[in-house]
Amino acid sequence: MHLHAVQYGNRSAVNTPIIILHGLFGNSRNWHPVARALSEKQTVYCLDLRNHGQSAHSDYMDYPSMAGDVRDFIR
Repeated sequence: MHLHAVQYGNRSAVNTPIIILHGLFGNSRNWHPVARALSEKQTVYCLDLRNHGQSAHSDYMDYPSMAGDVRDFIR
């Protein structure tokens, strides 16, 4: 499952990136102000989970599927 991600900051930063997940009925844009502030020192990724925002849509919508999508994004 392809997840839409918005990246903030420099990918070459030495620190471990931060991944922000939105809440119910949300999307990656909800976290824009926070991500911008954090990106001064870290690389930040805001994700749209499956069936949200600009990410792919699927008939399957459960926590194990969403967790697998995030795991695949991290890899």
